[in-house]
Amino acid sequence: MLAANSRGNMLTMDMPEWKRNILGGSKASFGKKEKKSILEQRQSLPIYKLKAELVKVRHSCCVKSPESILSVVVEMINEHSL
Repeated sequence: MLAANSRGNMLTMDMPEWKRNILGGSKASFGKKEKKSILEQRQSLPIYKLKAELVKVRHSCCVKSPESILSVVVEMINEHSL
């Protein structure tokens, strides 16, 4: 346990001061804080409206390669102006 703690301290000690200030030590927080759940955030994305259609295309027999899936997705996005 002591070795793990000293290892963590060594990593911070080896960091330049500017980086330590940015990371904020144990108080570091990354990204925008959201009050929405992950599901609500996902549902708010423009592409989410096409989820059922995308899944249907993926499982259809006519789409066999990643390239053809990509072309269908790009076409759908363009049609729906996302």
